[in-house]
Amino acid sequence: MDVIIFGGQSNMQGQSERLSEHETVGSAWEYKMLSDELVPLRNPVGEDITYEGGAGYTFYEGTDPAEWLRRHALGAACYGHTNLVPAFCRSYLAGTQGSVLAVHAAKGSTTAAEWLPGTPGYEMLKRKTLCALRRASETEQPGYVSFVWLQGESDAIEGKTKAKYKTELIELFAALRRDIGVNTFGIIRVGRFTNDDRDLEIMAAQDELCREESGFAMLTDMAASMGTDPENMNPFVGGHFSAKGLERLGKAAGATLALFARRDDTYREFQGKLIPTVDPRSIIGVRTPELRAMAKVLARQEHIDAFLHALPHRYFDEYQLHAFIVGELKDIDACLAETEHLLPYVNNWATCDQLSPKIFAKHPDKLLPRIREWLVSDAPYTVRFGIGMLMEHFLDDRFDPAYPAEVAALRSDEYYVNMMIAWYFATALAKQYDAVLPFIEHRALATWTHNKAIQKALESRRLTDGQKEYLKRIRISP
Repeated sequence: MDVIIFGGQSNMQGQSERLSEHETVGSAWEYKMLSDELVPLRNPVGEDITYEGGAGYTFYEGTDPAEWLRRHALGAACYGHTNLVPAFCRSYLAGTQGSVLAVHAAKGSTTAAEWLPGTPGYEMLKRKTLCALRRASETEQPGYVSFVWLQGESDAIEGKTKAKYKTELIELFAALRRDIGVNTFGIIRVGRFTNDDRDLEIMAAQDELCREESGFAMLTDMAASMGTDPENMNPFVGGHFSAKGLERLGKAAGATLALFARRDDTYREFQGKLIPTVDPRSIIGVRTPELRAMAKVLARQEHIDAFLHALPHRYFDEYQLHAFIVGELKDIDACLAETEHLLPYVNNWATCDQLSPKIFAKHPDKLLPRIREWLVSDAPYTVRFGIGMLMEHFLDDRFDPAYPAEVAALRSDEYYVNMMIAWYFATALAKQYDAVLPFIEHRALATWTHNKAIQKALESRRLTDGQKEYLKRIRISP
């Protein structure tokens, strides 16, 4: 059973406008410290716990905010409404296919400093989490332990500097590792609250932590842009997310944390050497079969668009998962739309080549016009993708000599485009030798691509020895 601790201030505590759903999350439990029990996870979540460790009272309309804050160390979702935790855990479990224990330990209007070791906030968070781990271990050994943080508005209000905020979160993470055994400090990047440079200071601090410090993970940065859509915001409390907004955040962030729970550091190092165009720091290290398995489940989830539309992604593995999810979509129009939504963000050969929707094979009439648009794109990996789709779907029964002519006409300075052109012609020679050979004989390709196509074709078992000998003779000398 994995354990996820949810910490932060009011948007993590939950201050939405309604209770949107009350369904139990399968294979998920919430720890209740006041009764020392694991209960099925559902909205509303959390507990109102006083600084003395006793039962407090829920924040409802008419509650005195100052008095409530003075008395409580932790708070349940305000008004008994929706919180992001159930949506987060549904998405996380779709990716991990295990079980999870949620520990809600948040309180509104708190700064990061109020959660540092030695403070009443940290001591209550630690106490509740250790009790949860003890209770969980009575049935099974706790697995991957994560801390999910949605906080920063109060620090922006007080004008905290980026450096100060970073120092505080590094101190908090060190304590969580030492006292609780937290593996990953996941950040849902703060949204806009002050609507000035103070917000940007906190956002930059959170960005840099996830980019520079080991163990920090940016789960999503979509909160900052969500305020432009009124449906995402609580219409009655400024700066706070609606039930729909919290669910969107939870769905997107939960899918990303599931990737970290499946990371393999050895594989991450291996991947970094294979894909030179990707920053090694952006590679989580999830093996491809696991990503494919996650995608099969996630593609069937409601609101998966929360993850698909959280672009640009921060991590290479998110793009890989995204590509595999799109590949599982069953509706051709939706699949084409999601493909075109993703393509501008693809920046490496692996994601480009592994984006291969199954539904395309059933709709060549709709696919071919899009391929022709992709071939003339200014984005190199969109061009590479278009060539790849032409190779995958139009070299057998649907072949037409016009297609290799379109590929031969392409000229690019991009290595990964030229490599795909060569790959296309090598495969075309193996499948349609007589129709494609004239493009090689007449030197329709650039010199490097011409020779590379022949080199790849010589590796094919489909060509006869005589065909290979002929191809060797028509290579172009440097």
